[in-house]
Amino acid sequence: MPEAWREEVAGEHVEVLPLVDEPALNQAPGWCTYLYPHPDAPEVEFLCGGINGKTPKAAGLWRQGNLLHFGFEQSPAELNETGRALLINSISYIARFTEDEPIGHVPSPFTGPAASDRDVIPRALARPSRGMVYLKYVLADSTYNELEKRDDDERQAWYERFRGYLHGDENGKLAVDEVALAHGAGAGMDSLFMRWFASGLAQRGFRVARFEFPYMAERRETGKKRPPDREPVLLETWREVTDSFRRKRLQAAPGLRPDRAGQLERGD
Repeated sequence: MPEAWREEVAGEHVEVLPLVDEPALNQAPGWCTYLYPHPDAPEVEFLCGGINGKTPKAAGLWRQGNLLHFGFEQSPAELNETGRALLINSISYIARFTEDEPIGHVPSPFTGPAASDRDVIPRALARPSRGMVYLKYVLADSTYNELEKRDDDERQAWYERFRGYLHGDENGKLAVDEVALAHGAGAGMDSLFMRWFASGLAQRGFRVARFEFPYMAERRETGKKRPPDREPVLLETWREVTDSFRRKRLQAAPGLRPDRAGQLERGD
């Protein structure tokens, strides 16, 4: 029984179908993929797993659209009769799906950083012996720190609250969405309401930034009131602010014109 399987499989033995004649030798482990992100994907089909150092839910042989993942490392010459039959049948099977294109994206070490699915968090929390150790590698530092300081019940409650706000950042780590707060027509970003609202969101775990539209930034500089900008200017300012979030620039910086983006201020 592989050590990584013991938490999920009862007993000491697992029946397997050997694909090589001498499985006791130090065989190359091959590759596997977890299909957790796509449990209901219509183009994904799990065919079998294999003995490895991962969990028993890792897929060794699976199909996504017209792509086939045959994860066993051995060449046809190294496989036994059963292994070669499995390979031939797999090729024959995938040939039926020439027009069935992949829909979802599966994280892969070959394609650069890719975020795990959100539900990796409750799956990891269900394994208290090493769940937080694993989450260290899939969560952004800010997200991990929010979980680490909580007990088990609080972590589950945190996940249920923020699940819909988790996204993959530029490093392929899960992070909580940032919130941009825009003022209304009558008062700027430093009004009592804006400060109170931003503080409340920050206390609940959100990263918050307040900003001003060009007309309000000009009012702050000149002391003269002027009507709000036209819609194209307002929309462009929103785009500049959200682009700054994506680049992790939460303060006015080159590429964000101060007269357009006004000020950006962290709410946490």
